[in-house]
Amino acid sequence: MIRWAIKHSLYVAALGFGGMVAWAVARPTVEGSGHAVTEERSIGSVSEVTLSGVGDVTIKQGDVASLRVTADDNILQLLVSESNGNKLRLSTRSSSMRPKTKIAYVVTVPQLDNLSVSGAGNVTVEKFTGDDLKVKLSGAGTATLRDVNYKELTLDLSGAGKATATGTATRTMFKLSGAGKIDATGLQSTSGEVRVSGAGYANVWAARELKANVSGAGGVRYKGTPQLEQKVSGAGSVRPLE
Repeated sequence: MIRWAIKHSLYVAALGFGGMVAWAVARPTVEGSGHAVTEERSIGSVSEVTLSGVGDVTIKQGDVASLRVTADDNILQLLVSESNGNKLRLSTRSSSMRPKTKIAYVVTVPQLDNLSVSGAGNVTVEKFTGDDLKVKLSGAGTATLRDVNYKELTLDLSGAGKATATGTATRTMFKLSGAGKIDATGLQSTSGEVRVSGAGYANVWAARELKANVSGAGGVRYKGTPQLEQKVSGAGSVRPLE
């Protein structure tokens, strides 16, 4: 009797698990309607932005924090924006969507200290001035920093993503693990440090000092005539840009 009860329980559990798997597999893809709508959403005084999933995010500097979202009208409701303290998180309720209208966010904040992108999203930071900005990119997304002015700027890439930066920075720290690429030849820095592990490449501009550490098959190419301190292991290299 006990043995039968155990077998029956296992059978019921297996049916339940199989049903959940079948539901997950059969969950339909949300097709975009093609009818684009724009929605204004209220956010707090945030200084950290996280994008998980898809979409194009443009971040601008302004006195009043705001968020504008554009998407198909039937997909807009699946786009989540959560503002908690100084953090804004942008994500989706569904992992299976086929939009016809490009998902676009426009974020306006007075200050930007941290930016994180995971997945295949794309983020552009427009003409920002501040003390310290840390950007973390994981996955195959892109980050574009356009005409920024920071005292400290950190770019941390893991995966196959790409980051581009222009403007000025007193000090920069660039970290690359994986097959990503950083193009910061348009970002003039006084001193910089680059750490590359894997097959990634970083092109940088340093006026006075540059520390470069490369392990693997990646490399560092630099602009300017800085005092160079380098350490290379593997097939990587550190060379001036031609």
